[in-house]
Amino acid sequence: MSDATRIQLTLRDITRVYTPNNHQVQAVAGINLILRQGEFVCLAGPSGSGKSTLLNLIGTLDQPSSGTIHFDNREISSLSRSASALFRRSAIGFIFQTFNLIPVLTVFENVEYVLVLQGIGTDERQTRVTMMLAATGLTELAQRRVTELSGGQQQRVAVARALIGNPLLILADEPTGNLDSTSGAAILELLHHLNREHRTTILYSSHDPRIISLADRVILLQDGKIIEDRIQPRGA
Repeated sequence: MSDATRIQLTLRDITRVYTPNNHQVQAVAGINLILRQGEFVCLAGPSGSGKSTLLNLIGTLDQPSSGTIHFDNREISSLSRSASALFRRSAIGFIFQTFNLIPVLTVFENVEYVLVLQGIGTDERQTRVTMMLAATGLTELAQRRVTELSGGQQQRVAVARALIGNPLLILADEPTGNLDSTSGAAILELLHHLNREHRTTILYSSHDPRIISLADRVILLQDGKIIEDRIQPRGA
């Protein structure tokens, strides 16, 4: 089976129920979903529709109340905490709205940190980080502290950090939410370019129509349910 048709992620009847103050809230309600390798997909919908919850479930930051999630034919929805951490380290890259960079480190060191956790040697780390900074337009900022950067530049660092470990899947939760429209569109264009180059599957969430329009496939959520799943022409 070619990469273009290979199923990478399968969600079956996924629900997630929370009980704050003994009041039951169903954040995700019976979702079935298939993602194929190399797709560039947006989870769209208003605040409270279940986008972040669904990304956290796929990324094993949370576990479903019922249903199963399979990634490359491996069931990941009931992994132990330690097994989840190992899975995320090897297979998932996260990009957060709030960047989640380490403020005392330079751009180079923030991106390199992922490879340190993976046990990659110094020479290989130097080579890979240098190449990734070039690919994301950050070479000239390599030795700057991330606190000295603009929001758009910090998000580029977050993108570089998410990609440096060669993840199979990138999960991005409102990655442009703290950026102006121009910077936000530039970040999504960068992700789309890297998606095409490396065939990394990218699933991001947004409620911004302009950012949603940059996806190749849009999955619309409402009240924790998928109400539309459409393929759209690039730039539609």
